[in-house]
Amino acid sequence: MKDLLREIRSRTGLSQKAFGDRLNVSFATVNRWENGHSLPLPAVQQQIVNLCEDLSLPLADIVIDHHRSSYPTILYHGSKGGIDGDIKPISRSRCDFGRGFYLGSDPRQPLMLVAGNESARYYRMTMDTHSLHSVIFKPDIDWIMAVAFNRNRLCGYEDTEIYRKYSRCLLGADLAIGPIADDRLFYTLDEFFHNRITDAAAVACISTMNYGTQTVCLTEKACSQVKIQDCCTLSTLEHSVLSNEGDRFREEGRKRAEEIIKQHRRDGLYFDEILEGEQ
Repeated sequence: MKDLLREIRSRTGLSQKAFGDRLNVSFATVNRWENGHSLPLPAVQQQIVNLCEDLSLPLADIVIDHHRSSYPTILYHGSKGGIDGDIKPISRSRCDFGRGFYLGSDPRQPLMLVAGNESARYYRMTMDTHSLHSVIFKPDIDWIMAVAFNRNRLCGYEDTEIYRKYSRCLLGADLAIGPIADDRLFYTLDEFFHNRITDAAAVACISTMNYGTQTVCLTEKACSQVKIQDCCTLSTLEHSVLSNEGDRFREEGRKRAEEIIKQHRRDGLYFDEILEGEQ
């Protein structure tokens, strides 16, 4: 927290005394914060958020960069209640690739995912993939249909080649690697699965995502290769700014998805047309 507070104060261009004056605290108090000897109270942390808003300072970007590791192979994971015991592939079955342990290449999505939960934990992790069988997906129709299979959207088509194709795609895989999901992506996929947009519109929409990739440990063997490098809780300041940023980002994402979908309204095939072509 001390490094984050020092970076925020530096970005404001204020001295420790001037920063303290804006928050109604002393120079010595700010100095103790930045040396790690004390923390601002939650109410004061909210004052810092408000001050950054008044100064048009991109506080969300500062917070996210603060959590971004300079080590290139770090992966990120957010947990609403923290990890208790061994890492296991036990996330909710409706996640993109079904049950698994999900890690992201960019800290933005896991941070915003858990920011609204006071007991959340944020992890930086590494993993050794050399002995693991990985399946890599691009943001294309194969990725969409693999998600459809894992969400049971292909039920009733078990005798078709399309069902057999996607039932085989992760067979024996330890890792699935593909685009990170967000609300925009879930909105897009639901629109596609309910035959309200075409495959061309869906692919165009997910291709514009900028969250990096997710690495999903599908087996206990893969989970055993994950090593936690560090774990942290989020401060009141971080909860506040990341929750607001998440709301803003999701709303902008949905609007952008709607525009892209309009542009491709008459392109491609609907989900039911793809399935009917297999019968």
